[in-house]
Amino acid sequence: MRVTAKDLMQDSPMTVSADARLIDAHRLFVEEEIHGAPVVDEQDHVVGVVSVLDVVRALTEEIEEHTGRVSAYFHEDVPFINGESTRLPDELEGHLADQTVSEVMTREVVSVRPDALVKEVAALMLEQRIHRVLVVENRELRGIVTTFDLLQLLH
Repeated sequence: MRVTAKDLMQDSPMTVSADARLIDAHRLFVEEEIHGAPVVDEQDHVVGVVSVLDVVRALTEEIEEHTGRVSAYFHEDVPFINGESTRLPDELEGHLADQTVSEVMTREVVSVRPDALVKEVAALMLEQRIHRVLVVENRELRGIVTTFDLLQLLH
């Protein structure tokens, strides 16, 4: 049997609007326990991907700009980094409220067609060193395949 991306994908992935506030993307990640989401425009066309790493980078830039250092905020005991809370320190929450997803998202989307074989999806993930591949057809998001989906298939 030939397993394809369509067979394995999550067909209703959570998405984020390109004009959404970054604080809202952060809250979505924490509340839904996900690490990233496709970014779509007004026509639901895929325009990018935003991840927890993008949020951390935005926060890091803000902290370094104002304090010259980052270490005071980023360590394993910080609840907004390890997923225990959606509450950020006020000064950081304000910074994320001022930025939109489109300002920090990755615009280079790694995607496959629904008929791509799973071995092609896995090879692409390894080659690109990523944890999710979008399943796209005619610029429209059809689904998403994550490393967890691949592990579930193996299990």
